Amino acid sequence: MTQTVIVQRDEGETRAGADLLPRGNASENDATMGNNAAPSISSNFSEPDRAAKFLDNAVEIAVDESELARGDADAQALVAPTPTMSKRWATFQVVWLGIGFFLIFVAFNVAESMITTLYPAQGFNILAVIYASFTVGSLGASYLTPRVDVRILFVLSGAAYAIFIAALTWGAVATFITAAIGGVSAGILWIHQGALVTVQAAASSVPIGQLTAVFLVLFESTTVVGNLVSVALLRTGASRTTVLTILAVTAGVGAVWLAFLRPPNNGIVAVPDAGSDQSLTGKMRAMVRVARARPMAAALPLILWNGALTTLAFANVPTFIPASVLASNPETLPLMFVAFGAASAVTAPTVGKAYDAWGLAPLVWACAVAGTLAYGAAYAAILAVPHITANYGAALAVLVAAETLMGIMVAGTNCLINVILSAWYPDGSLASAAFSAYRVVFCTGFVLLALVSNAGAWQAVMALNHGLMLAAVGSLAHLIRTTRFGLRPRDLAAGGDESGRRKVVDSESGVEEERWVKQGV
Repeated sequence: MTQTVIVQRDEGETRAGADLLPRGNASENDATMGNNAAPSISSNFSEPDRAAKFLDNAVEIAVDESELARGDADAQALVAPTPTMSKRWATFQVVWLGIGFFLIFVAFNVAESMITTLYPAQGFNILAVIYASFTVGSLGASYLTPRVDVRILFVLSGAAYAIFIAALTWGAVATFITAAIGGVSAGILWIHQGALVTVQAAASSVPIGQLTAVFLVLFESTTVVGNLVSVALLRTGASRTTVLTILAVTAGVGAVWLAFLRPPNNGIVAVPDAGSDQSLTGKMRAMVRVARARPMAAALPLILWNGALTTLAFANVPTFIPASVLASNPETLPLMFVAFGAASAVTAPTVGKAYDAWGLAPLVWACAVAGTLAYGAAYAAILAVPHITANYGAALAVLVAAETLMGIMVAGTNCLINVILSAWYPDGSLASAAFSAYRVVFCTGFVLLALVSNAGAWQAVMALNHGLMLAAVGSLAHLIRTTRFGLRPRDLAAGGDESGRRKVVDSESGVEEERWVKQGV
């Protein structure tokens, strides 16, 4: 792997580089990270002999103070806690979590796919409200992490989903109000899902890709099951009001199910350090610091792209169905989302296992290829389907193909984001900040595309998607080339000898050249 490091020849002390090595003591880390450093970090540097041996093997790298601040965030991202939980128990808890989310989202995903058809004039605005308020919930979620039992947060958030689904039958005003409440709850729900899975993986030594895949297999199957149920109900002649009522009850059952989780530390998934800043503003500053530093900064275009893809799949593609087709064949939309869900359920575990086995690089290029194919299918749905409505089978095949490839892309990018953040930030506090940043940026992408979509210009929608794909692939490719964050999770946690030829930038001359570098990590 080729990396770029900066060497300053007149520096006497050996210090670890910003993107490569953990360094410093607990107090330094606390100061740099806004006092949010995990206890596990300080314990790794409590023995002077071990620290000296660690530094003796390091490459001599000098960085300025801003690089040091960024580097301490990177250092904490790479140090995993000692296993304290059995693998079987951790997996069981994630399965339990996945079942609860399955029940909530088997209902919500079907309801969400109906919004733009239930409210043609306001559908995109309702979606924008959901994800704008999702941003608010994400901003405040990490403040709740060390204070409130995660089970309470899950139950209340799940109940908000159930109320929103029921409100879709109450009219536009009630839908907008409950959309705002549900969006805030969604931010809280998803931030703590990410933090809990991360903590379970770190505490049990189950590979994060494997544990994330266990959760996502259950979650991604919601679209298949929900839309099959929807097709069955519609074919019996049930009204949409009846369908939505059944879905709301299902989401409520899922919320209650999550009350019976048995998370570590009595439900507090991140225990704050003594004297650390636990205020809301402090948590928001920590989130911003994590988001601005590598590796998180390099993942932001991928997150924006995932938000845009989600909007395209759930809000835009349904509008590509000609009205005549939807009127004569109301099962068209559910069948499309069955295909979406089936593709998602297969893709999620594949991505998780591939990341555990090979790291980030092959998945980035796979996203580029699959994204290109998905957009090609979307163009076919936009341009070809209106001309073949007389042949319903052919029209359905094109629409299903487009939604299948959308399922691969949405699930693939979603799983990739989850596994890399969990691998990069194994500590509960940092994981909460990282997942908060993730959800804020995701919502920005979703809302941005929803507002563009509301203008009715599909050309602008597709252009925005293409730009985000190029930015995501380019940013991650650069991260892989210049840092260790493209490695497999076990290599990030355990370290290793990365001797080899690397591009080295001399801090005095600014000249980049290749040298043989031996880096002990």
